[in-house]
Amino acid sequence: MSAAAVLRTGRVAAAMALLACVWFWWSALSFGSLKPSQVGGIAIIETALLLSSGLLIRSGISLRKRFAFATDHDRQSLRSFRIVVAWEAAAIIVLVAIALALRHPELAPLFTAIVVGVHFIPLARIFQVPFYALVGAAVIVWCLFCWIVFRGNLVAAYGCFGTGTLLWALSAWQSIRGWQVVRSLRA
Repeated sequence: MSAAAVLRTGRVAAAMALLACVWFWWSALSFGSLKPSQVGGIAIIETALLLSSGLLIRSGISLRKRFAFATDHDRQSLRSFRIVVAWEAAAIIVLVAIALALRHPELAPLFTAIVVGVHFIPLARIFQVPFYALVGAAVIVWCLFCWIVFRGNLVAAYGCFGTGTLLWALSAWQSIRGWQVVRSLRA
């Protein structure tokens, strides 16, 4: 792995931590509110993940001065990533419109989460990180479970909460992976 990998894992960890917060916010809106202890717990975990990913990004920037940074594979991966994200955005727009047309707005976050889960599957191959496919599958299975078991706002509330939790897990995993690379490059 390279300094580019450190920088990329730091950025992914930060993005997943931030996106998890969005899912928790969406969950809170669906539940009606969160208790102060829940908000405090979310804030503590979020701060730890963002601090870790920020330091990882900083390490990646300093390491790129000593090691090769971007490769042709990195550039191709970025291009493929942008294509996947464009398809993801289009699918989210269409599925949210369908949920609203069916007069079931509580399904909009669930459909969005399913698309997010699906988007991780090609990213596993693009970035050669099989764990992304596992996270994507977990998000999809969780959302389908919520769709079957819960009704009304609870579908969105639990679907969003589970998706946020899985994105936190991905953020933590990315941070751990990144710090392992930092140690190996500094050794």
